[in-house]
Amino acid sequence: MRKTKKVMAGIITAAMLMSPAAVWAGPSITDKVTVVEDSVGKYFVTDKIEESEVFKTIVEENKELSDLIKDINESKKGMKEFKEELNSMIEALEAENSNLTEEEVKEMKETLEKVLKEIEEKNLDFLTGFMSLEKEENAEVEKNEDGNYDVKIQVPIITEQIKDVNILYYEKEKKIWDLIEPEEVDVEKQTIEFEIEDFSLISVLANLDGDEKPADEKEEREVDEKDETEADE
Repeated sequence: MRKTKKVMAGIITAAMLMSPAAVWAGPSITDKVTVVEDSVGKYFVTDKIEESEVFKTIVEENKELSDLIKDINESKKGMKEFKEELNSMIEALEAENSNLTEEEVKEMKETLEKVLKEIEEKNLDFLTGFMSLEKEENAEVEKNEDGNYDVKIQVPIITEQIKDVNILYYEKEKKIWDLIEPEEVDVEKQTIEFEIEDFSLISVLANLDGDEKPADEKEEREVDEKDETEADE
């Protein structure tokens, strides 16, 4: 029986070490994210979002959203609540909105629906909390030929197990969320390179489940070891 307990304990420990979701709570790593390489001296990211102009505007205009952002950063809420917020935004756009044209409403609604669909289909969760991407004071930065800024950040928990890395981005002019697919994710350097239209709040999302097959194989080994032990007894 001791052998069975030891085997099971080893399997549980290995599973915890192999599971990104178990080891890394998204918001807890936010203050470790930095800009790297060519982005150094041009931009910076900070988890002190309360000091950013974008977040201050959100507080004034949408307290429910600002509270949700803070709660996610404090690990009090997560993706479930964020998806509910996306649905609320879609419903609000569907209601009468005299400040927007029909085309603008359609475009914004399609963007939010796309974000929600990708989160659900790719099973995305928060790898980091929300950060503010900002330009360094007095830095001279230029947009690329597509009209975006080229940014590279390092997230020191990226591993091969983490799939479908995306950047969640708050479009401050439209006041909606969008997903940015990175230009490159370098697992070895733990860096993400992406293009962004403007400086705003961002978060790194990813599929944190990893490969399920090894876990299944561990479970099968656990059963086999248990059967062997019981047979010996």
